[in-house]
Amino acid sequence: SKIIVLNNNNKDRTREWLKLDDSKIAVARSGIDVRKYRNFKEEFNIKRYLHIPENSFLIVCANLLAPNRRYEDVLHAMSILKKIRKSVHLVILSKLDFNIKYANLLNKIIKDNNLTENVHFIDKYFTDEERMKYIKSCDILVFPNSPQTWGLTAIEAMALGLPIIVSSGSGVSEVLSDGVNAIAYQAGNVDMLTEKITKYLNNRKELK
Repeated sequence: SKIIVLNNNNKDRTREWLKLDDSKIAVARSGIDVRKYRNFKEEFNIKRYLHIPENSFLIVCANLLAPNRRYEDVLHAMSILKKIRKSVHLVILSKLDFNIKYANLLNKIIKDNNLTENVHFIDKYFTDEERMKYIKSCDILVFPNSPQTWGLTAIEAMALGLPIIVSSGSGVSEVLSDGVNAIAYQAGNVDMLTEKITKYLNNRKELK
């Protein structure tokens, strides 16, 4: 018998914790039905829905609210990006009452940094089709989670054709290559995240 984990980091931790050799631990990545996402054709104009200009650049984050999601890093990056490009917006797909304390922290950061008009919570539980519709209608997905065992949201976005920025704290970062099939940054490093988003904004054709 073997212990199954989702990433190499957990494999190392399990080996040290239980004093096992590698033959007793296996990494098994969870996945999605790629065809379901690649064949998703529903069109949705999220900019019209949010009443923001058509030339706006939309970043999306899509996970339930929890401190390990590190949405605060994206918000702090937004406060810098807003000075460079006023038409940058962040869409967060998440039910706010999942974690009221964390939601209040994020709302305080939004207020303190004058981001009220640039950050949009879509406050509801989503069906798979609804998540796909909202994610696909944005320009880039940021997956700042740390720690995160895996990260299916990033894989879903890729299957929908969306560029992604992932943190090194996520398990999915182990199977992605910076500048090849994703944009990667050091987990928790707001300056590096901001730099990566800015680089994408300035070189969108080259990095798609």
